[in-house]
Amino acid sequence: MKLSIMYPDNRVEEIYVMRVFTFNAINAGPCLYYETSSDISGKGKSVRMSEIKCWEVNAVVVGSNMPL
Repeated sequence: MKLSIMYPDNRVEEIYVMRVFTFNAINAGPCLYYETSSDISGKGKSVRMSEIKCWEVNAVVVGSNMPL
């Protein structure tokens, strides 16, 4: 999956992720959490929702466009 995050300055960061979800942290408020293929399960990165403008996740088809 490809996670796209847009920040308030309109900068867009695209990250290939294995897992992504939102959660409500006690001291930080709503957060976006994601893990890449190089992260250990449960040791990904989180971003406060207040620090981003918007986000979206899209499926990525892995493979080739060569006919069988």
